[in-house]
Amino acid sequence: MTDSGRGAVVVGVDRLEEGRAALAWAAREAARRDVAVRVVHAAAHSADLLDAGYSSAVLDEVDAGARAGLEAAAEVARAAGAPHVEVRLVHDQPRRALLAEAAGAALVVTGARRRRGLRTLGALELGSTSLFLASHAPVPTALVRTLPPAGGPVAGVVVGHDGSGHADAALRWAAGYAAEAGVELTVVAVWHPPFAVAATPYGLDVPDWTQTLRVVEDAAAERLEAAVEAVRAQQPGLPVAHRLVRDESAAEALLAAADGSRLLVTGTRGRGAFAAALLGSVSHAVLHRAGGPVVVVPQPPGRDLGPEPGRSAAGTGPQG
Repeated sequence: MTDSGRGAVVVGVDRLEEGRAALAWAAREAARRDVAVRVVHAAAHSADLLDAGYSSAVLDEVDAGARAGLEAAAEVARAAGAPHVEVRLVHDQPRRALLAEAAGAALVVTGARRRRGLRTLGALELGSTSLFLASHAPVPTALVRTLPPAGGPVAGVVVGHDGSGHADAALRWAAGYAAEAGVELTVVAVWHPPFAVAATPYGLDVPDWTQTLRVVEDAAAERLEAAVEAVRAQQPGLPVAHRLVRDESAAEALLAAADGSRLLVTGTRGRGAFAAALLGSVSHAVLHRAGGPVVVVPQPPGRDLGPEPGRSAAGTGPQG
C-alpha cells in the first residue's frame, strides 16, 4: 500500500456528466488498493432554502434528487471496477465537506467542470474546490479531466523534483505508486539560467557566463542524481529513469515530459518565488493545463519521511 494506508478513495461529484472520468479513475485506484470508493456530493442548499422560507418538504425533494444523482454516480464507479462503493450526501460547502472527508482517506479525487459560453463550449476548467483541496488536503489530491487511453502500452509515472522537501514527499509517493503499479518512474528536474535574459548580463564576458551556466546545470544534475539514487535504494527493482531539462518554464517542461504518461505527480510547493504559497506556481499551472491525471502530494507536517533525496543544494525546479 502507499503511505496513505488503507483509507477509502474519496471522489467529489457535482454533475455526473463532468465527473465520469474522475469516478472511473477513482474506481480503478480503489480496486488496485482493494479499498472502498466514497462518492461525496456536497449540497449547501439546506440552510439557504430554510432561511428563504421554503418548507422542509421542498428540502426533502431537493435531497431526493441529489441522492438519485449519487446513486447514478455510484453505478459508474461500480461499472469501472470499484470493489465497494459508499455514497454520502453532505449538507455543507463543497470545500469544507471534501476537506473533512479527506481525513483518514487514502486519496481525494476531483474532476473538472465544463465551461459555459459559446467560445469555450466543451472545454474543461479547474474549479476553485479542486484548487483548494490540492492546497489544503492532508492526503494526495488527484485531478482527473480525462482517462489515459486504454489498450495502449503501459505508461509510466512522471514526477517533478527540485530538491525541496515538498518535492521529496512527492517523489516518495510517486515511487511507491509506480512500484505497486509495476510501471517505470521518470524523475524530471528543470533548470534555467539564473538571469531572465538570453545574452550575457551585467557585464559578464562569455567565458564567465558560460561558467555560470555550467555551475547551475551541474548543481541541478547533482540534486537529480541524489534523488534518483535515494529512490533506487528505497524501491529496489523499480525501473527509474531521469531527465534534466533546461527550460524557462518548469510547467511546460513537466507537461511535455508527462505527455502520454499514466500519471503526473507534483508537490504542493517548491523553491521558487511562490514558495510561501500553499500551492506552488508550477503545480498551479500544471493543474490548470494537464490533460491527463495529476496528483498533488502534500508534505506531512512533523512526519519523518526518512532520508531525503536531493537535499544537497538549492535551486529552481518544477515544484514551485
